[in-house]
Amino acid sequence: MFEFIKAHFASIISIISLCISLYNFVYSIYIKHKKISIDFICYNLLKTPNNVFNYTFKIIIKNQSQLPISVTNISLNNIDCENSLNYIAKKTYHNKGIISEDKFYGIQLPLNLPCLVSSSCFIRFATTTKIDFNNFVVDVYTNRGIIKKCKINFSNNFKEVVDITS
Repeated sequence: MFEFIKAHFASIISIISLCISLYNFVYSIYIKHKKISIDFICYNLLKTPNNVFNYTFKIIIKNQSQLPISVTNISLNNIDCENSLNYIAKKTYHNKGIISEDKFYGIQLPLNLPCLVSSSCFIRFATTTKIDFNNFVVDVYTNRGIIKKCKINFSNNFKEVVDITS
């Protein structure tokens, strides 16, 4: 046995190093693949006089990969989200005659997410039909490609609310 190892020492070391290299290659592909999930917390629905439904969602976008990623667009049932600096909701506080206002803005794209980080934001979709939450497809466009049918999680109390900011 010792003579066999001595005669084939270089071959054995080469095979071991090949196995370690293959393992590192597969592991790096697994770690660096793009993986995003979106948690839907609640939504607000406004119907305009011209029969357009404006859905505003409060969401948490999670980057679950080891590399940073930039979200460039989010699409819901092939409807792109509104990329706007306009505020979505506003709260007014009265305290001893002083009025203060908090404005909550929609998502500003691109949204840059470092590795293993999440971000809470509001997204709005305008559609002419109501959204069926049982048949809900979200595509996320990133700097590293499209994530078709992104992983979606609904919170336990996902429902329509009047005040989206609470």
